[in-house]
Amino acid sequence: MSPTLALHAVQTAADAIIHVCPDGRVQSWNCGAREVFGITASQAVGSSLNDLIMPKHVRHIRPLDVKQQYDRRHLRRAPALRADGTLFTAEFTVNDLRTADGGGSIVMLRDASEMGSTVRKLRERVAKLESDMERLVALSRPAGRPEARMRKPEPSAEASARGDAHVAGRIDAVLTSQVQCVLATTTADLRPATFLMAFAISPCLRFVVVATHGGARKAQQMRERPAVSLLWDNRTGNLRDHADGLLVTAVGQAAEVTAEAEVDALPWASARFLARNPNMANFLASEGVGLFQIRVDSYEIIEGYGRPERWAPHTKDSSTSSSSQTHQ
Repeated sequence: MSPTLALHAVQTAADAIIHVCPDGRVQSWNCGAREVFGITASQAVGSSLNDLIMPKHVRHIRPLDVKQQYDRRHLRRAPALRADGTLFTAEFTVNDLRTADGGGSIVMLRDASEMGSTVRKLRERVAKLESDMERLVALSRPAGRPEARMRKPEPSAEASARGDAHVAGRIDAVLTSQVQCVLATTTADLRPATFLMAFAISPCLRFVVVATHGGARKAQQMRERPAVSLLWDNRTGNLRDHADGLLVTAVGQAAEVTAEAEVDALPWASARFLARNPNMANFLASEGVGLFQIRVDSYEIIEGYGRPERWAPHTKDSSTSSSSQTHQ
């Protein structure tokens, strides 16, 4: 390909294609970059790319550094910042460029926000289809006695509320008695990864907050694949504990708390972190620590060898809230 044709292809590409000097300054900025970020070439050239398009809370990680891209088989993802201050999910590759004049790197980047939304919708559809299939399988099983095939009367609203409050109370008792939980995420090739985490929980059990360094592997995994699971277990490992022990799991979506307004809206998070583990005060105050809020879609609790019970938290639940306050 002739140099003129190659330059034309770069300048007219829909994706942002950016040449970065070894010191991190922008050397060239194509039309695609102008469309993605709303920044002209004259404004971008000579500026630090990391400071120009990365939000403050991730700049210390330097996600655009070519050394950070350990595996080039997968596109990387990170939050990025437009000129108007809006955040979006960027999908990009960083390739080392070696030339006689010093080289640098080539960053190829696109806005992946719409793709992330599509993936989430597909996951929700798959989960609903799986749930519907489970119900169909349950209905197709033959009953042992004729009377067993009779439909059981639906519980009253009052009875359902009492049952929900009972399950919520048991979940709350387990969570407030634990100092740490197991966080399960997935790697880029969809392998499971588990981490032992300190946590804080909202009074309504709707939100769980975990804290970790912004550059940690678990933080990157929650940014790229926000669907996570949590586990709490109050058994000590002795067989005699199993009959009365409680195992609680939760599934939900993780989102990084980025704006100062969001941090101020979660005053209970730091207080509960410190109430559970006073030694975390310095960690929470240190630079680069990231807070992730997990919106719990549902809990599942197993008592002893019994069958699992599911419970979906409400945004506001006065009975659970009052129960949680008593455990502080």
